[in-house]
Amino acid sequence: MRLHLYFATAFILVAAVCVPATEVTVHLCASAGSLMPDTTEGLQKAVTRLFSETTSIAPSEPLVACVVPHGPYGISGKIAAEAFKDLRKGQYKRVIVLGASHADMAFEDCSIAAVDYYATPLGLVPVDGEAIRKLTYSPLFGARAMRYSHMNKGFLSKSERKPLHEYEHSIEIVLPFLQDRLGDFELIPILVGNMTDGGGRYSEDRTKAIARQLVKLVDDETLLVVSTDFTHFGNDFSFRPYNTDILNKVDQLDQTGLDILSENDPEAFENFIKKSRVPICGLNPLRLLLHMMPDKARGTLLARTTSGRFYNDENRSVSYASMNFYLYKQPRPRTEPPAPKADVAGGKEAPIVKAPGKPMTITNIGGRSSE
Repeated sequence: MRLHLYFATAFILVAAVCVPATEVTVHLCASAGSLMPDTTEGLQKAVTRLFSETTSIAPSEPLVACVVPHGPYGISGKIAAEAFKDLRKGQYKRVIVLGASHADMAFEDCSIAAVDYYATPLGLVPVDGEAIRKLTYSPLFGARAMRYSHMNKGFLSKSERKPLHEYEHSIEIVLPFLQDRLGDFELIPILVGNMTDGGGRYSEDRTKAIARQLVKLVDDETLLVVSTDFTHFGNDFSFRPYNTDILNKVDQLDQTGLDILSENDPEAFENFIKKSRVPICGLNPLRLLLHMMPDKARGTLLARTTSGRFYNDENRSVSYASMNFYLYKQPRPRTEPPAPKADVAGGKEAPIVKAPGKPMTITNIGGRSSE
């Protein structure tokens, strides 16, 4: 479905729920037709099939948060489905999605699209306007208006205005899974930007301040979701520490980082980032997550794959992983992360541990991997 048709469909759907089209704004689904199927029937079939192919077994402890990828459904869809498969209708009335920004513009702290609904081919997801209004009382959260054009397939030319939210896929890509599993829910969609001090360096204090605001919104009926891919390897991402045995070493780097992330230890995760220098598009959402988690929460890795293995491409690879955090009555003892070993091939340090098992085989539904 072309974007201009999808643009019109979004407002037809608004009218269908008896809300005057002139009084609402809708975030259009930029990734429909590229990263996910663009018809209601096609997307529903894809989501149903991806859920039917899940194999992981989740712990019985209460779910606290989900970390999921935002790549094409043909590569990362099954990975994301593993995180959401046990959700049930009505389990959560609200979902906070912390998304990575891929826009060609830098911004500080957090930005929220000033819309009433997010659209996907499965329908409209209403945003929690009251919660967002309270967040924007803080200077750490800003609302940004959407701009669309009926004359340009729904979207403005990028030369007309630098788009921050209009083309962003990291939030909208996870919504069909939630629509299928939860049914009706309200959304708090947050893009996480830089969190820096006056000198332009990453600020843990600023991260903690944002986390304190977000924690106020988390209750038993609110699910926290972080949308991020993991290792971005290759010249496109200015990260090529390996020249030999590349795919295995990317596996090893991922496994080390994900093991550390699962321990719910912000300091250990920050040390991993500093030593490995690994590019992660949702690094700041992950930092926020770790400062929002209860002390007794621990992560369980559910699934992982890479575009490098999917395409057998050693020059460019994006890693996709799903990890759920669960609340344990007694926190699992923290494990000592494996000591990083120097890999002199690329002149950078990279943790080397035993590679995980055979990666998943996933049937192609979508397109080429994205950041």
